This record gives sequence, C-alpha cells and structure tokens, in this order.
Amino acid sequence: MFASFLLSIIVCPKIIPILKKLKFGQNERLEGNPEHLKKQGTPTMGALGFLPAIVLVSLVFGFVFFDVSELKKWLPVLLLTIGFGAIGFADDYLKVVKKQNEGFKPKQKLFCQFVLAAGFTAYCFFTPEIGSEVILPFSGGKTWDMKWLYLPFALIAVLGTDNGTNLTDGVDGLMSSVTVVTSIVLMVMSERLGGGVSYLSGAVAGALMGFLF
Repeated sequence: MFASFLLSIIVCPKIIPILKKLKFGQNERLEGNPEHLKKQGTPTMGALGFLPAIVLVSLVFGFVFFDVSELKKWLPVLLLTIGFGAIGFADDYLKVVKKQNEGFKPKQKLFCQFVLAAGFTAYCFFTPEIGSEVILPFSGGKTWDMKWLYLPFALIAVLGTDNGTNLTDGVDGLMSSVTVVTSIVLMVMSERLGGGVSYLSGAVAGALMGFLF
C-alpha cells in the first residue's frame, strides 16, 4: 500500500500538467446540478496517474511474495482492472479528443464491460483453484457451491460493481475515497481468507490515496 501510494504521488503531479497542456479537461453537462459546472476544464483521465502504480506494484509484490500457484487468482483480477481501465480511457478519449460529451454510448460501454466480465467469470468458474464455491456472509465461514448459478451471479456482481463506481463518480474525490475504504476491507478479507488478491487490493488503496493527495 505504501509503495503504491509513493509511486502515485510521484506520477500524478507529472501527469496533471501534461493533461492540462493537452486540454484534456472535463466537459460538464449543462443539465443537472449547476455546482458541477465549476469542474469545467478539470483534467480527466486521472487513472493515467494511479493505474500504472497499481499495475507495477501488484506485479512486483505478486511475483516476489506470492507463491506461483497464487498467480491464477490475482493476475486475472489485475487484467480485468486494466481492461475496465481501457474502457474508461476510451470513453474519456471520445469525450475529450472527439468532443463527444456522452463518450461511449451506453450500449457500447455495456457490451465491452459484458465481454470482459463474462470472460473473467468463466475463467473463475472453470479454474479449480477458484471454482463456484462462495462463502456465505455471517455464517462463520460456511460455503455454498453454486455450480452453474455462479456464472450469472458473478457476472451481475462484476458488472454491478463496475457500474456502481461509475454512478458514484462525479464529485471530485468521492469515488476514490469510497474505493480506498473498500479496497482496505478486501485486502484484510483476502489476507484472512486466502483469496489471493491482498497485494492487489493494497496497491489499489495506496494508489488512490496518492491520487487524492
């Protein structure tokens, strides 16, 4: 978490002036809350500052401290993170460079998200180290093998989480601050339950704290 935070506070101040120089500013919609209009021109594509920190730190710590057998658990999560980041980059590119305030059309964005989420869900289901068992909340660690029900369940969970962050985003720092807390909780849970993504979750929390700073 500290390594990711440190890298993020080094990279972000270098990225922001470049985005400003390239006029990669946020275009606010005229409808809605008038308070948001003051964000006009705020540099977008902020993930260019913190996503490299997440990726680099996760790879270094993952390969150095994790057993090779854990690779099947955390690397697909990292690739999914990069994939969703690429969708966000493309969306911002259309808004800023192509001057399309809407960016990706909702159906286009959902299709791309669906393809990534479906691939990730299928991988989890068919990988024996992960499988279709889920831990039942507040049950003292009891599990339930959902079998084929796992596929729609996990797909909805991934798509719902991704679009939930999009809905949360909009006021500067809101999504980052919420995600920091979530990532720390996931880091602790993974460390306790052996989920295999504790370093990745810690890297996300650290990088976003650097981004907020």
